[in-house]
Amino acid sequence: MAPGTLPSASVELVQRLVKIRDTANALLGAGGEAVVQKHVVAARLAIERGAGTEVLEQAIQQIAAAAAILKGPQATDIVLERLRAK
Repeated sequence: MAPGTLPSASVELVQRLVKIRDTANALLGAGGEAVVQKHVVAARLAIERGAGTEVLEQAIQQIAAAAAILKGPQATDIVLERLRAK
């Protein structure tokens, strides 16, 4: 595999991660962008190193925890539901 290329399964994970990022930013607004970006970057690095779908679930869980802090505990279920649908 050439440097800078990802296997197709990893490309699909990155595409899902982008959808998760966009949805999380829409749900959390500007106040949540930094924390969403932090978890998305960490997940992308893990994917590039060969991680699988479990890294998406970890990112979703971490973003949902941040949503509880930013928007209140009632936001957690909504965020989890919408991000897992991506």
